[in-house]
Amino acid sequence: HRHPRAEIEISYSRPGPADRIGIDYERAGRPDAALMLAQAGADVDAYLCGPPGFMADISAGLEAAGLAPARIASESFGA
Repeated sequence: HRHPRAEIEISYSRPGPADRIGIDYERAGRPDAALMLAQAGADVDAYLCGPPGFMADISAGLEAAGLAPARIASESFGA
């Protein structure tokens, strides 16, 4: 069930030859805090899920941009 204000954007850091932009994913490359804030605005709650390095980078970028740490939630996963 989607929230009416939620947006999903799939980014592939290394798309494969069979991956189709606009169909399988929207953006090549790793997303960053600036991209997230540009799309969502600065008055948001951030929910991050991913490997530890990714979440550390995004959290640090969001905090550096002025998002309060209490507004950043995360859940890690790994291989």
